[in-house]
Amino acid sequence: MTITTDRRVSDLVDSIRSALQDGGVAATVAALTDRPSVLPPGGLPGDPAKVAGHLLHAEAELSLIALVWLPGQVTRIHDHLCWCVVHVLQGSVLETRYRAQGDHLTTTRAKHHGVGSTSVLLPPADIHRIGNVATDTAITLHVYGMDLRTGGSTRRRYADLRSAA
Repeated sequence: MTITTDRRVSDLVDSIRSALQDGGVAATVAALTDRPSVLPPGGLPGDPAKVAGHLLHAEAELSLIALVWLPGQVTRIHDHLCWCVVHVLQGSVLETRYRAQGDHLTTTRAKHHGVGSTSVLLPPADIHRIGNVATDTAITLHVYGMDLRTGGSTRRRYADLRSAA
């Protein structure tokens, strides 16, 4: 089921389906980076209370959602039920990766992702947090290997590192 009627989204979904059949998640990254933006003219609205999610497409094993990050917005530390590919469409985000070590988390990497950057998350080594530490709005496209209409993609949320130490 396509949530949006924009032809650019349905063309992208077709490319992702083909990439998944041909080469799996890694090929999906190439399908995303070769495409023009799927943002509608004028962009997508943000929400000052939380990161705003705009479901673009959902079917049994594939969903696309655009997230709008206002300055300062950040997710909780979490992991996923399925693979996920995150692609930056506008602005930049900071992604921090973690590894569970006993009763606490250790930071393994922090990386700024700008326009055109893509990040791949493969469970079970997918504990991370994403946030907009810039002064401009950021928009990311998330491709999940599941149907987001049946529930969220998060498997676990972890206590903030300050309280977990």
